[in-house]
Amino acid sequence: MIYCPMVIQTERLYARPWSLESDIESVLDLYGHPEVVRFIGNRRIETPEAAREYLQLRINMTRELGGTLGFWALVLRATEEVIGNILLKPLPGKNRVPTSHIEVGWHLTPSAWGQGYATEAGRAMLLRAFSELGLERVLAVAEPDNLGSIAVMRRLEMTPLGRTTDFYDGEILEQFERRI
Repeated sequence: MIYCPMVIQTERLYARPWSLESDIESVLDLYGHPEVVRFIGNRRIETPEAAREYLQLRINMTRELGGTLGFWALVLRATEEVIGNILLKPLPGKNRVPTSHIEVGWHLTPSAWGQGYATEAGRAMLLRAFSELGLERVLAVAEPDNLGSIAVMRRLEMTPLGRTTDFYDGEILEQFERRI
């Protein structure tokens, strides 16, 4: 068995590092759904090669960020099923160059929607950001039509800051923040 330290842990979920050896199918399941990728670049991942490339990029980015920031597999504790991706990372600005602003985010497979998992994971990641990592401010962004993610941001008691074009190459995004 591969040792995979948990980044966050809740009653129903935990987040662990992504694995090239065991998570190809999970990435295909998650990012193969048009409704999942609709608000995050609209690029479905449909082949094992594309899933491997996606995972390698996320693993490398997490390593480059020292392992304290990055991307992690979100897993149901009861079944060990990967139901999504949770992230805490620098928001990309123009040309996707990382900014000094830290973003919390989540992508969940449709079968996991509506069960409070995104809120539960987001709350745990914010707690980690403030208590373990010592951050004072965390942002979250979503396309204006992504009402599900915006609802999660509100449940996380994040403060709406209005629309911005400062991130993701000038996309129009709703911006929320949470401070300690």
